Amino acid sequence: MVRLVRSRCLLPLLRRAIFVRTALLTSGALSFPDGPPVGEQDGRLISAPVQWCGRRFFLVCAYLPSSDPPGQRVFIQSRLAALAARPGMHVWAGDFNFVVDPALDSTSGDGRGADVLTAAAFAASCPEMHDAFRTLHPSRRSFTFFSGGHASRLDRIMVSAPDLAVVQSCAVRPAAPSDHKMVVLRLAPGSAARRTGPGLPRARLHFLDCPGLREEMLAWLEQSAGGAPETPAALLAWWPSFKSALVARTNQLSRVARDRVIRAAYAEVDALQEAAAAFAEVEQGVPGAAARAASARSRAAVAAVQASQPLVRRTRHTWLRTGERPSPVVTSLVRPPAACRHIAALRRPDGSLSSDPAVMAQTVADYWRTVGTQQPPDPVAREAVLDALRAAARRCPPGAVAGAMTVS
Repeated sequence: MVRLVRSRCLLPLLRRAIFVRTALLTSGALSFPDGPPVGEQDGRLISAPVQWCGRRFFLVCAYLPSSDPPGQRVFIQSRLAALAARPGMHVWAGDFNFVVDPALDSTSGDGRGADVLTAAAFAASCPEMHDAFRTLHPSRRSFTFFSGGHASRLDRIMVSAPDLAVVQSCAVRPAAPSDHKMVVLRLAPGSAARRTGPGLPRARLHFLDCPGLREEMLAWLEQSAGGAPETPAALLAWWPSFKSALVARTNQLSRVARDRVIRAAYAEVDALQEAAAAFAEVEQGVPGAAARAASARSRAAVAAVQASQPLVRRTRHTWLRTGERPSPVVTSLVRPPAACRHIAALRRPDGSLSSDPAVMAQTVADYWRTVGTQQPPDPVAREAVLDALRAAARRCPPGAVAGAMTVS
């Protein structure tokens, strides 16, 4: 995940997609001058030129093959090298699935020896791309992925060497629900950054995020609207007081909803801090810390889900609460046609093929009728076969006696 911060500028990258806050696009603070991001067919790489706060750079999200060092090197040399050759500023973020320094970036040490060759291939193919975290923290041990009692720093944000001066900070922070921790990058805005005004005032309808408060508001509206006058003149005289009461009621319910969100957010922060402390023990090599870190991460995930529930309607991140769901559009595109499930043809007993549905149905019925009405084998022939097997010194089951088995 990468966060470009100026005011409230947030832009996270998650594997196959680039997510941008709608307010950034509508206000013009961030734009894609050459069109929307372009992703490759396998979903492992997506890139786009970005114009943000007076800076223009190439934003790249990469997901390298897992547990496949040769495949990672092919990915780097055939796909990332071409992107690195483009002139201009670059910001790359993603799950690289290899570490640069096994002794510093992994608890398994020599267990990740193959990553050294992959790191060398990356340095040779993309010499201008530098790890922002390692540039700011040359000797700090910090990990983004924990599995089986081991930890590694697989997730990184790479910045082109001439532009490292604009990096204000880069840190690893807990994130839930996810099996990886997130990397947060802060960039300084450009000198030509445009200041955004406060905008038009908006009504704060926080109560809409809570179903119980919505129902309470609807009940109040039905009760209040029931006393509305029927004549136009009286209705116009009644409307200002009704509107004032509506605003007061809306503010009251919104304060209740806001308090619920704040309490849930504080609970999430406490859980994330507990998880961060547990992960710090893992990075310090405290015995048994990995199990405590896993439990703390689970509690943080539960707190994150509870904190996100009131915001589902507004943020549309329903996957935080219900889990990921396949896209209906993608499913319809990749689903094979119904004709692929049909039997093209069947071979009849005489050896010929037939694609006629009626003939194929009859062929299947005849086959199973023959299977169900087969005559038992001749006892004399069966004994002759068993005697021949014994004579050839072939091992027969102990129960190979008359009536115990069938040999065909």
